[in-house]
Amino acid sequence: MTIQMIGLDRLVASRSNVRVAKASRVTHESLMASIAAEGVLQNLVVVPEGEGYAVIAGGRRLKALQGLAKTGQIAGDHPVPCAVRGPEESVTAMSLAENFQRDAMHPADQVQAFAELARQGLREADIALRFGLAEAHVRKLLKIGRVAKAIMNDYRKDQLTLEDVQAFALVDDTQRQLACYRELAEHCSAYAIRRWLLGEAIEAGQGIAAFVGIKAYEKSGGAVERDLFQEKVYLSDVELVERLALEKLARKASKLEKAGEWAWVAHGLDREALTHGLVRLSAGLIDVPPEKAAERDRLEQRVAELEALDADAPLPEAFEHEDALFEAIDRANEALWQLEDEIERDHSGYTETQRQYAGVVMTLNWRGELEVIEGLARQQDIPKPSQGSECDAEASGAGEGGDAEASAQKPLSQALVSDLAAHRRQITKLALLKNPKLASDLLHFGLCVQVLTGRGWEGRIYCNASYIEVPCDSERGDTEDNPAAEELRTAREALNTAWLAEHDEGARLAAFCALPKRDKDKLVTYCTAMLLESGMR
Repeated sequence: MTIQMIGLDRLVASRSNVRVAKASRVTHESLMASIAAEGVLQNLVVVPEGEGYAVIAGGRRLKALQGLAKTGQIAGDHPVPCAVRGPEESVTAMSLAENFQRDAMHPADQVQAFAELARQGLREADIALRFGLAEAHVRKLLKIGRVAKAIMNDYRKDQLTLEDVQAFALVDDTQRQLACYRELAEHCSAYAIRRWLLGEAIEAGQGIAAFVGIKAYEKSGGAVERDLFQEKVYLSDVELVERLALEKLARKASKLEKAGEWAWVAHGLDREALTHGLVRLSAGLIDVPPEKAAERDRLEQRVAELEALDADAPLPEAFEHEDALFEAIDRANEALWQLEDEIERDHSGYTETQRQYAGVVMTLNWRGELEVIEGLARQQDIPKPSQGSECDAEASGAGEGGDAEASAQKPLSQALVSDLAAHRRQITKLALLKNPKLASDLLHFGLCVQVLTGRGWEGRIYCNASYIEVPCDSERGDTEDNPAAEELRTAREALNTAWLAEHDEGARLAAFCALPKRDKDKLVTYCTAMLLESGMR
């Protein structure tokens, strides 16, 4: 066998080459870039065929060379190093041997080779161009190249996976990497490694970090950890994040205070502590347009008339059977409820008297969005009804009809308000009996809100039922990273939770009720599973 320089235009692919599968476009372009930069580093194997030579080993290199010639980067007769075999030798056997004996380079060796090029001064762009790779891919390879040698050696021994090594690459501090590796020991996995290295770091764009913003955080000197492989950024300094969030909240609270619309404004990150002991005042209707008020009265009268028919009178001719009457009642109620919701949304507010002693709490919700809770009052600040209001009215000489006018203006006593609420609750319960679907949705809504958000008070707005997720923590701490935990996380991510983004509680319930049955079933199944107290025995 001899090595000769043979013109590219005299080389053809052999039909006897056992490698049939074509290389991908990315692999082909990468090889072209490598040959353009470094030349052909490994000779082709050829046998004489007609007036030229057939390539029995090196078909991908031949195709790359032909591509370079086609684009004008090399000449059509560019000399190519070739090992010439005799025609008497078995072409198929030689092709198989050349491919069978080839041992692919271990990824760890590739990574360290790229890292060495970077240490020699080559930029990411230069390396990418030379090997036909995307700069982002080179950046990831160089990131892995900064993983501790001991970890890379265990990767070579197949004691770690590529995903594990990528997780270690989250930080450049090799001492932290090794400390994490030693502590996790046999419990080492990509998920556990990331959790250990990140500690309490907060993912940018999530929760409180979304409110602060990564630009403001970095401007204040905050350190970040960038996970190139999961394409996530983490804010490492939790104390700085919380301080910046409080400062931003303070600025917004100060602006609201200057407006002078409320007696006081409080702000902070702990909603429970901020609202503890406060009473949420009932908002009233202000400046309702006469036409909407008249339409509401008409619908209320219509509902009352229909329900009276249901209770006391035989069916009129307009209704063929009892179900038709019930459907008419449902339609009238639906129209009334929609109008009442519209009026409450557009014309609900607090009176000037309430604003003189009530205040506002500014905090963040679980998505990191600003939440302004208006109409909160301290119990001791709420005015108590005057005991001598009737006597005062008589002493003032209100005259005929004066008692009725004073009575109309006098605020309702707390006992009467409580009694009215009890009657309203009783009537609502009766109405709910006629709507099994809504009853089921209310119960499941409370379940899902409490389990998915962890805020029990929000899930008990409609039904007084409490649900608390039962943790699966073990003494060894090994339940966070196992197949079951991974499947549970996957199931959680697959749930339709877009309805939770609604700010208004009524809109949130409506969005939940409107979900397809399949989505509701998945939500209820997952949340019920999270309440499980005991496992298999």
